[in-house]
Amino acid sequence: MADVGGPLTGTSGNDFLMGDARLLSQGVDNYVNTIDGGDGNDVIVGDLYDLFSYNTEGDVLHGGAGNDIIYGDTAPGLSSLGIFSPWIGDSLWNTRLEGSGDKLYGDDGKDTIFGGGGSDQIYGGRGADKLYGGTGIDWIEGDAGNDVIRGGDGNDTVYAGAGSDTVFGDAGNDALYGEAFDSSAGDGNDVIHGGDGEDDIRGGAGADTLYGDRGNDSIIGGGLWSDASNDLGDMCFGGAGDDFIDGRFGADTINGGTGGDRLYGGADADLFVYTSIADSRRTNPDTIWDFEANAMDRIDLSAIDAIAGGTDNAFTFRGEKRFTDIGQVRVVHTATDTYIDINLDSSTGADMRIIVKGLITFDASDFIL
Repeated sequence: MADVGGPLTGTSGNDFLMGDARLLSQGVDNYVNTIDGGDGNDVIVGDLYDLFSYNTEGDVLHGGAGNDIIYGDTAPGLSSLGIFSPWIGDSLWNTRLEGSGDKLYGDDGKDTIFGGGGSDQIYGGRGADKLYGGTGIDWIEGDAGNDVIRGGDGNDTVYAGAGSDTVFGDAGNDALYGEAFDSSAGDGNDVIHGGDGEDDIRGGAGADTLYGDRGNDSIIGGGLWSDASNDLGDMCFGGAGDDFIDGRFGADTINGGTGGDRLYGGADADLFVYTSIADSRRTNPDTIWDFEANAMDRIDLSAIDAIAGGTDNAFTFRGEKRFTDIGQVRVVHTATDTYIDINLDSSTGADMRIIVKGLITFDASDFIL
């Protein structure tokens, strides 16, 4: 079996470059495409159709300057443009790609890049790019610009880079970072969704909004390159599962969601928000590890009706006194910790409980009731 390959280079105009259109490629074992679109708004397809080659190596595709569309595997819908429709028909997705992953570079411009099957490396470059990992374990870097990035299936790693980016991990146990891989670039206000799986999410510098969604996630408001000077107040939402959340620097808003979560506000005045009894049940409570009372951190219960089935009733703070009625909040000290017990029905026991590490003296000003 022979190894074959060849570079393709576009012009300064609007090019259509296809690296591998093999319909009858038996006898070809390994084939590497290297494609450079050059300037202009290009459409680049790394591997159109691979009928007989079962060991295709990954493509290396560069968009160059301009607003490019790059497909690491096959390009859907090209037949609607009258391209190759006599050969393939309407669907150009390669559903049984077995080769190694592609290296896809958007370079300058507002690029759209599809990784497709395999474990791809995708680099958006400068400009507001749209990057899609597809299936496989992908590595994606957004670089400069306000990018939209979707990891797709698989355990992906995403570095959004500079700009205010929007990132979706989708399925898999993903590592999603609002900053760049190898520099401090990444001070934009990012929005990151973990999706399914147990994700590691870090916002980096800026005022980020981070969602763990489903699974036992780790969410950190800061990152490797952030500090008190650039890590502004983040909004962190754990979603379903037993999550770990650390706001780091800045005045953060933290909602662990359902499950027993471990919560750290970090430096500055943070707000711990609860929106339902399921956010911290007495049988599976949240734990706040670094609460600072007395006009610093606060616990917000205002979204919960103090009387089950009622209409926007506020809670009453009882201090360390026992419950006397429904809709009350009381403080209980153990040998090492402080319990915030919350009663919503006619029983005298707590329906919700929040554990605060340490022996903390609370008063009504530490709550939004």
